[in-house]
Amino acid sequence: YLENKFNVYIASLMSDILWANDEKNQARKVLENILEVYPDNNAISFQLIKHNIKDSKALVESVKKLDSIVKKNKNNPKAYKLLAEGYEKIDEKYYARLALINFYNLKGNIPMAFTVIDDSLKSDDLSEFQKDNLKSIKNRILCDGNPPLQPIFGDKTCS
Repeated sequence: YLENKFNVYIASLMSDILWANDEKNQARKVLENILEVYPDNNAISFQLIKHNIKDSKALVESVKKLDSIVKKNKNNPKAYKLLAEGYEKIDEKYYARLALINFYNLKGNIPMAFTVIDDSLKSDDLSEFQKDNLKSIKNRILCDGNPPLQPIFGDKTCS
């Protein structure tokens, strides 16, 4: 690493090694240094964000960066899982739940996505507007599947 500090792969690996050895500040510094050379490298940014969220460092900034990464790449379940953790740590319950719903939905675990929604609807942490939005998300998941996950008995929710 010392001979080739600007190799993205070596820097990433070195950061992981330092992190595993509980040298977390050094691990972060390695990633910050490589980001000075390659500021648009999403893999390194994601790695730094992951370290920050796991360690509760620069949480608000890290969650904002991760949210912008996720908006450009909506098919990464790991990013949604980490985003949910970050939002939870900064006490943004609604956004944490949205990220968790997206995580489970992308993984194909619709029952868990519905469990998160149903538990959220019982929560006092969310506004009525947020709860209504979660209901519409549940309906969208039900109706956008192929075939739609219509209830067998009772009212049909999809047209």
